[in-house]
Amino acid sequence: MNVKIIRSNRKTLAIQINPDLSVTVRAPMYAPQSDIERILREKEGWIQKHIEKIREQEAKRKETQGEFVESEYLTNEEIKKLADKALQHIPKRVSYFAKHIGVTYGKLT
Repeated sequence: MNVKIIRSNRKTLAIQINPDLSVTVRAPMYAPQSDIERILREKEGWIQKHIEKIREQEAKRKETQGEFVESEYLTNEEIKKLADKALQHIPKRVSYFAKHIGVTYGKLT
């Protein structure tokens, strides 16, 4: 297990599992090395569990990478026809619902 220890002016110890499966420990400046090693031994199960979780996520990501969904593409002409149809239909529906709920509206864009 590749462990990097970063000491800083903090009060608590934190263990971080990185995407490259390395472990970063952030520890108080004056925490004894023996305490850090003891905590790493105590948390070894937690660390291994999270490393395995990252491996599984990476495997799933690689499985789905490159998959494509087949679908039909609309031509510009079809898009224009649908937009024209929407411009005819939407104002009627907006007017209906505005009256129904008792509100007014301005310009539709």
